[in-house]
Amino acid sequence: MNPEEISKLVTYIEENLRASSSVGLSFVDSRHHKTRLLSNQNHVIFGRRGAGKTTLVKATKETENQITIYLNL
Repeated sequence: MNPEEISKLVTYIEENLRASSSVGLSFVDSRHHKTRLLSNQNHVIFGRRGAGKTTLVKATKETENQITIYLNL
């Protein structure tokens, strides 16, 4: 592969490792963050790109009485 093809491949992989229903990634809750999110408190989730923020929030969507707001800052 030439450098241009490698660059395209890397970009494709990075774009498709984002949290989405088609990727099929699931959140591994090793620190019980999901339990905290399900408590009756307001939460702000922030972190670096690829840390699993969106996947964590999507893991809590089965619950009722929850409003989720996404802000791209």
